[in-house]
Parts: sequence; structure tokens; C-alpha cells
Amino acid sequence: MIADQILVMKIFYLNLKTFFMGKSNIRYQLTNLIGQRKKKIYETEMANNASELGRLRNLVKELEEREVKLEGELLEYYGLKEQESDIAELQKQLKIKTVEIDMLNITINSLQTERKKLQEKIAHGASIKKDLEVARNKIKELQRQIQLDANQTKAQLLFLKKQVSGLQARSHQK
Repeated sequence: MIADQILVMKIFYLNLKTFFMGKSNIRYQLTNLIGQRKKKIYETEMANNASELGRLRNLVKELEEREVKLEGELLEYYGLKEQESDIAELQKQLKIKTVEIDMLNITINSLQTERKKLQEKIAHGASIKKDLEVARNKIKELQRQIQLDANQTKAQLLFLKKQVSGLQARSHQK
């Protein structure tokens, strides 16, 4: 929300700057601001994903430690053969925690997959940008070559016209 307010303030500032300075490059500046905003959102998402991933890993570790602890308590109860209802409850909790661990592992895998996809999109975008630049350079080179060929062809055509005119003039003189 604060980032949106900052963006609105920057747009207002650019409008005032453009009005007083008489420059009309606001579209470029807005595009630049939007690009910066998208980059900031992406970076924030990546940071949030990394933070969430770390938190989930810590939670998995805590839950695994707790699972070990619960298993120890369960063995103790089996050894004492007392309080069978407590044993059943601990088994239920163990199952619940195992399900939670499984769900957290699924979440971790999902976040890792999403992160990998985002990294692939970034790499693909960079590759496309590079290919586009190569294509633009090739087009410029081809346009230069076409212009050169056209100029040479015009020169040859003028030369041939002069020769034909000279030959026609000679044939009329004879």
C-alpha cells in the first residue's frame, strides 16, 4: 500500500516536473517507474518465498524433533503399559504431525517448483531479448546491403543507358 502511494507521488511529481519544464517524456518515465515497480514486486515475492521457505524448513525441523520426542514418550508408555488412552492420543497426534509434515513438504516442493519456474522465465526472457537484438542487428546489416546493392544497380543502369544512348546516337549518325 505504501509502495502504491509512493508510485502515485512519483507520478504526481513527474506530472509537475513535465508541466513546469515543458518536457514530454512522461511516458518513458512512467514506463520506467512501472518497470521498477514490477521488479520490486518480483524481488519482494522472491524474498517472501525465501523467507517462507526458511520458516517452513525450521517448522519441519521442529516438527521432526517433536515427532522424535512423541515417539519416545509413546515407547515409555508402552513400556509402562499404563494409561492406554494417553498412548492412543499420542498416536493420534503423531499421525496429525506426520500429515502436517507431509503437507509442509508439499508446500516446500511447490515453492521450490514455483521459484524454478520464475528463474526459467527470467532466463528465457533474457535469451529472447538477446535473440531480438541479434535479429535487429541482422536486419540493419541486410538493409545496408540492400541499399548498397540498389545504389550499385542504379549506377550500372545509368552506365548502360549512357552506352545505349551513345550507340543509338552513333547508329543515327551513320
